[in-house]
Amino acid sequence: MFVVSFVVCFVILSVYDPSRALVASLAVAAGATLAEALTPLGFDNLTVPLASSALYAFLFFQGTP
Repeated sequence: MFVVSFVVCFVILSVYDPSRALVASLAVAAGATLAEALTPLGFDNLTVPLASSALYAFLFFQGTP
């Protein structure tokens, strides 16, 4: 989960936000891995994308209008 999440986030953020691509990809991949590990079987298909998106928004959109 970590590697796939990192690669996907890094490729997308390299195009849209290259200044944060590495740090954000590492943070989102770590959050996705934790969500995958802590979520009961069957609910991870919902919680991993939602948790990853929420973590990215929380870390990088604070105070943005």
